[in-house]
Amino acid sequence: MSIQLKEFQKIVKGLKTFSRNGQNDELSQVLVGEIIENTLTLCEETIKKNEVHLACDDSPSIYLLCREVEIIQTLLNLIQNAIDALIRSYCAFQLVRKSQCYYFYMGPDRK
Repeated sequence: MSIQLKEFQKIVKGLKTFSRNGQNDELSQVLVGEIIENTLTLCEETIKKNEVHLACDDSPSIYLLCREVEIIQTLLNLIQNAIDALIRSYCAFQLVRKSQCYYFYMGPDRK
């Protein structure tokens, strides 16, 4: 039960962060891996429901000077748009890390 509670707390914290306007937030240093993890937590159910496979090689230990809320909102929007495109076109979508960059790939499903 404590694992479920921790997951629930993580989702609630993510929703609170995501739902507010971060436009006036100060810039802060945030781990890129933490941003990606928080974003994936928010869209995990949508990914599962639509049977989309989203692969992240690892969480980088790189800090980004940013407004975390804005980056999470942007990533979530990109992922949701990619899922919508997948549903319409039946193609594969992949998030891949090369060096210190992340790339979104979309193309025909290679099963």
